[in-house]
Amino acid sequence: MRFYLLVAFTVTHLGALAAAQADKVAFVDLRRAIVECAEGKVAQKTLAAEVDAKQKELDTERAAVKELGTALTKEESTLKGEELEKRRRELREKYYEVERKVSKFKAVLQRKEAETVRPISEKILVVVAAVAQREKVTHILRGETLLWTESQSMDLTNDVIRMADSAYEKARLKATNVEKGDATKTAEPPKKAAEDTPTPAP
Repeated sequence: MRFYLLVAFTVTHLGALAAAQADKVAFVDLRRAIVECAEGKVAQKTLAAEVDAKQKELDTERAAVKELGTALTKEESTLKGEELEKRRRELREKYYEVERKVSKFKAVLQRKEAETVRPISEKILVVVAAVAQREKVTHILRGETLLWTESQSMDLTNDVIRMADSAYEKARLKATNVEKGDATKTAEPPKKAAEDTPTPAP
């Protein structure tokens, strides 16, 4: 009886070991891949430029409201009740208007970030699949949720970034060549029709 139990245990153990050996697990930090890949860096730079421009505009408006508040504080003693209340109401309205713009800008920024990240994320996932196939990996885990790993050799994030950068550069060069080709065609003078070419005299 003990022999059969031992055999059963051995078979089960060997089966689990074979399955473990057949599976190859790795992980990818998708967030880092999106942020550090070439396309992600370009997108961040473009978005940051838009944010800085809008932020300067909002800061200017906030500074103007602050100056109005400072001026009103200095004039309070010389203003009558109704006039003072009117100026205070106008100041509150200007303040709330600026804050509404700030809130709207934050919502727009969140939407733009999502719209910017989505296509890059989709491309990164395609690259993850390609890297997994190349490395013969059966399971890819999200690096952001990985608590601990025994070996950093399981981390394929850098491989994904390199492959994504290569694909991005190829697409960029292709687009550049197409643009150059279109520009060359536009610059070329129109060819005269054959019938417009004078026939030499005999």
